[in-house]
Amino acid sequence: FAKKEVFYENALYIFVSQTGTSSLVRQQIENVREKGCITISVTDDEKSPIAKAAALHIPIQVGGEEYGYRTVGFCATLLTLQMIGLRIGLENGNISETDYEEYIEDARKALAHLPQVIKDSLAWFEKNKDDLKSLRSIMYYGGGELYPIAVEGALKLMETPKIYLSFGYEAEDGIHGPCYAFGKEDAIIFLDDGERDSQYAKAMVSFSKNELGRGYLFGPEMEILDDKDLMITPVSRYFHALAMTGLNRSEEHTSELQSLAYLV
Repeated sequence: FAKKEVFYENALYIFVSQTGTSSLVRQQIENVREKGCITISVTDDEKSPIAKAAALHIPIQVGGEEYGYRTVGFCATLLTLQMIGLRIGLENGNISETDYEEYIEDARKALAHLPQVIKDSLAWFEKNKDDLKSLRSIMYYGGGELYPIAVEGALKLMETPKIYLSFGYEAEDGIHGPCYAFGKEDAIIFLDDGERDSQYAKAMVSFSKNELGRGYLFGPEMEILDDKDLMITPVSRYFHALAMTGLNRSEEHTSELQSLAYLV
């Protein structure tokens, strides 16, 4: 972004930094404001340098993190950005008041389901932990809004146990799977919403199970291939990504995640 030369003066530029202290992000906010563009900062600290640098600040309202590695903040940031998008759609007349309320209610369903996703994912880990601990690397795949969740999952895996190489890929990158030189110490985790990329999910996970020895599909019951996969029952129509963020959380965060409902 720092090398960007063309700026559309009627565009809205949103800058995200949970702590609000990134000097590089602050510099870019100042750069964009000097060009006359509209800026919004999204942080957890309304008194932070980044919050003050933008024309408008929107808090994610996490209230601090228990652990050094950002966890609840990712869920809150995702939800906040989705709410900003919905509000812009409402104000511009792209969606009606009725549509807006339906989206909000759908988001509440996803939030309410997060504790169950956490419980199920912890049970899945206990069941498969011996296989997982023997791996050298895990490749996450996800399409559409699940692509950034795959990237975040891979990042968290590298940050916390520190024993894996882990990367997040867009769903269609999986068609080049064998070219990535996978070995018997590698495995694929595919995040599947049961809709747009299910064919890639089944193909890639089948390849991982059959050729590498281990592979895992996270998705609805109709997509599950065997008892090694993790079933995530879809309860929300539009907020699949929000539901999948529960995979990266601990049981201790359940009450905090439920409290995010006040954001909507």
